[in-house]
Amino acid sequence: MLEGIGAGVAFGVAEMLATGAHRVPPRVLVLVLGFGIVVGLGAGIFGALAARVVRWRGVSLALVVACAAGLNGLSLVSREIPGEARATSAVIVGVCAVLAGALCIGAKRRSLGAAFLLCASASLASLAAWFLPSEPRAIVLASTLPLALALLLRVIPLARGHGASVMLALATAVLLALPVCVNDPASGRPDLAPAGSTPSAAAPDVVLIVIDTLRTDALDARVRAGDGLFARLATEGVRFENCISAAPWTLPSVASLLTSLLPSQHGAVASSRALPTDVETLAEAFAAGGYSTAAFTGGAFVSPAFRIDQGFEHFDATPELGFRPLRVHVPLAWRFAKNRYATQRWLVRWIDEFPGVSGLRRAAEAWYAERDRSRPAFLLVHTYEVHDYYLYHAGVDERADAFGADNADDRFAHRLSVHPAELQHATQPELDRFHSIYAARLEHVEHELDALLSSMDRLGERERVVVVVSDHGEGFDASRGRIHHGGRLHDDLLRVPLLVSAPGSFQNAHVVTDQVRTIDVMPTLLELAGLPATAQGTGESLVPRMRGVEGPALNAWSEEHASGLELLSLRTLTWKLVRDRAGERAFHLAEDPLEMDGYASAPGPLLDALRTFTERVPKRTADDAALDRSTQEQLRNLGYVD
Repeated sequence: MLEGIGAGVAFGVAEMLATGAHRVPPRVLVLVLGFGIVVGLGAGIFGALAARVVRWRGVSLALVVACAAGLNGLSLVSREIPGEARATSAVIVGVCAVLAGALCIGAKRRSLGAAFLLCASASLASLAAWFLPSEPRAIVLASTLPLALALLLRVIPLARGHGASVMLALATAVLLALPVCVNDPASGRPDLAPAGSTPSAAAPDVVLIVIDTLRTDALDARVRAGDGLFARLATEGVRFENCISAAPWTLPSVASLLTSLLPSQHGAVASSRALPTDVETLAEAFAAGGYSTAAFTGGAFVSPAFRIDQGFEHFDATPELGFRPLRVHVPLAWRFAKNRYATQRWLVRWIDEFPGVSGLRRAAEAWYAERDRSRPAFLLVHTYEVHDYYLYHAGVDERADAFGADNADDRFAHRLSVHPAELQHATQPELDRFHSIYAARLEHVEHELDALLSSMDRLGERERVVVVVSDHGEGFDASRGRIHHGGRLHDDLLRVPLLVSAPGSFQNAHVVTDQVRTIDVMPTLLELAGLPATAQGTGESLVPRMRGVEGPALNAWSEEHASGLELLSLRTLTWKLVRDRAGERAFHLAEDPLEMDGYASAPGPLLDALRTFTERVPKRTADDAALDRSTQEQLRNLGYVD
């Protein structure tokens, strides 16, 4: 009995070291150690019964090793290996786990160091899988590590003496803890030194809020509710009804938003491409004007890996992700709690791994409270909270019932995570349920952003410009196959909300019906801050339209170049021309707002502009993005990579 409990505790300690005991909440440590004790207690009871029958030594230790190695290996295979290779890999991993346990039976008495190494072998295998390529052979190889160590300790009697046993245990502990220390999230990207001239005393603070994947109709619904932040911003400022994004997914659209360049002009058009260093960003323009610049984002594409941090003195892409060490090693107890078939939702609610926009708000408030008050602030706030409606968020998604969620037991109802590829086969009722979660997430985002701006009111002395915008929309239409985002250029993805609240002679509660673009945000903010416009951008300032001055029509270009696609659209208030795999099509938006039937012909000048776009705007080749494993994992969870 004691042998089993001791082995379970040893396994729990190993998991705590690999997870990063100094970086995770106490609740995680309680869960991890408690799981080990439960496993050890079960193994101890079974081992004690077996010892009475067959009088074998090490049965309890064998059961802990086999159970930990098997569950860990099967978890890795289930997550990392797709298709037909999964079943074969699972059999190999299962057999290796059983053999690893069998090698622990009947051996001469082991030292404590050797026993700890065996109990820690599953955790070491998980860490090894993190650093190996994400492919079937590598995953299976990592999962066989417990067997290799058990065989080694069976053949070579390591660390039989007390001193050698202690050294072996310490070496094992160092191997477990080292990856977390090397990937310490506290280090992050170092802050940059302030740059630029002395700003005007009247210069306003500027807050740019990017709510990823927010549809125009979703924000309009919150504005019509009339009792939240968005309604107040619309009343105090200007709402643009027809704002068009430059791309239907995050990286190219955010890069265009922050540079006033089209995707072909900045080159960050695929998940392997980063923003070029010679492109001037909005943050660099503000820094040159004497502003303190900071960004708090959801990470993934909006991170230093893609050079979105250019010009920001402080850039934090971690606050929505909670305790980052779980990005290096996810303890087996946590994977068991979140497994697809026997979800322990109460444990997920108790641990609260992802604080989401709440964590982002807290980080932004802390920075704003400690900022250099002699300089105005430019603050970028970007959140994936709405984007991640298919990943369970404890404490938020339960509110979906208030937005019409159907509690029917569909195939996704009790899942903690759904890969966006699975959504392509969802029924409309299932998508409607996700849309209710999406609406609940937006209400939560609105509440947290309201709290952030209220906190800034208490801590700030300057007037403030606030912009709320999205990078792209989202599809919830099963009948037309318009689900998720990316890979197409329909208006449910390209037409995005835009609210601007700013001090000055603007018409309050003004609604601009003219078509504008997200590439117009950068020159607009620079003018509102009293800073000079940059020479590189293709956007135009919207300040005249905010003052009620009519301007020339702004044609909107949108592009998609990822995954071998070459999609292009040209949109006016009346027409939308699209070039895709089906050829060239034109839609009269008043008569065909859902873009179902392409006209055989289109206005000649627009068609000529579409056909000559690549000659006038040649595609730029950008540098490769430097993706670490954490970023790759997050991109996969978001559905951008397989």
